[in-house]
Order: sequence, then structure tokens, then C-alpha cells
Amino acid sequence: MPRIIVQADPQDGTDAAVLMAERVNASDFESRHFSDQLVERIGWAVFDAVEAEDGQAAAPDAAVAGPAKAQRRRRDLVPA
Repeated sequence: MPRIIVQADPQDGTDAAVLMAERVNASDFESRHFSDQLVERIGWAVFDAVEAEDGQAAAPDAAVAGPAKAQRRRRDLVPA
């Protein structure tokens, strides 16, 4: 089954933190809701990867975002 993976690119030679790993099927994309939600999750993971690369992430365990961080990131992704 295909998988989408987003990971930070470590600059110091350490293992890359996987911020998103999700299996998908072609049939999943028949649902507009699924597609919209997947794009949102990918966006969040990309923002987290950038923060991790910049050294701003607290720890690899912080990749699982709580509601407050999710709300902040949702605002970052929605055009004004």
C-alpha cells in the first residue's frame, strides 16, 4: 500500500524525525473530504519539519500536536 512520509532533513547527521507517515489508497481520493483533510495534515507536517530543521521544535515526541497547536497551524494554512 502506498505511504506518504514527511520527515525533517537533519543537518547534524542524526536520524531524520518522521513527522508524518500515512498509508493511502487510490480509492481514498474519491472523497473530497479525505483529500482536503490529507492536504491539511501534510501542511502541518511540513510546518513541523521546517521547525525541526530550524531547531525550534521542542523534541521529536512533540510531533503529535495538541489542539492549540493544531488550531494555530490551521490558521497558518488558510488564506486570509
